[in-house]
Amino acid sequence: MADHAQPAPPSASPAEYFEPDPELGFRLRSNLRAMPGKLRVGGREIFNYTASVGRFGWRETRQDLRGRSDVLFFGDSFLYGSGLNDDETIPARFSAAMKGTVIAHNFGVPNWGAQQTLRVLELGREKPELLFGRVTKAFFLVTQRQL
Repeated sequence: MADHAQPAPPSASPAEYFEPDPELGFRLRSNLRAMPGKLRVGGREIFNYTASVGRFGWRETRQDLRGRSDVLFFGDSFLYGSGLNDDETIPARFSAAMKGTVIAHNFGVPNWGAQQTLRVLELGREKPELLFGRVTKAFFLVTQRQL
């Protein structure tokens, strides 16, 4: 089942991506189409991306929705795809590489760790249609930060 809700108007501030959540600390806002703006270095554009968040509060993955199984991806900003368009994230690339045989779901959220992922699963906060779906695999990826 695809998210068909209309996204909110573009947002210029990454701080507007999030809202408080009593169980998780914070979460992505639902129905958000965020355009954080262009990053230029020395007059050269480094990136300019659009990130969409669907009605259930998860990053959208544009793909063929006729896949035979669902694959779940959990993680932080690396998996979420900070700086990448919706079709450039790891879940989107995975779905494309599988040539439409799977539907990849992006449950990555910037600055989340294992504790939020575990809590999402405990609370059943993944997309409702997945509760009775055809989940065959789940991946968890968190990047190590250098201090």
